Amino acid sequence: MAAKLLSVKECKGIYGLSRMALINYEKKGLLKSLKTPGGIRRYRVEDIERLLGMLEDKQERVRGTILYARVSTRKQQPYLENQVRRLEE
Repeated sequence: MAAKLLSVKECKGIYGLSRMALINYEKKGLLKSLKTPGGIRRYRVEDIERLLGMLEDKQERVRGTILYARVSTRKQQPYLENQVRRLEE
């Protein structure tokens, strides 16, 4: 069975990937296009979905939560510890 090939327009409509994004992924070696005899780029569905899976995995690894607490003076140091504790909870 032949692999399903998508045009740039289909990649945009189905996956939300712009033409420039696809070309940039090609330049980085993350994606490979097949070209028609007329020079039109086509992409395998499997390659696009593999790429999107890689991107989602990377985003999940980077995500986290940053906590910020502060007080105005050293006398308020105990309040800072309470703030941090509440934020962590």
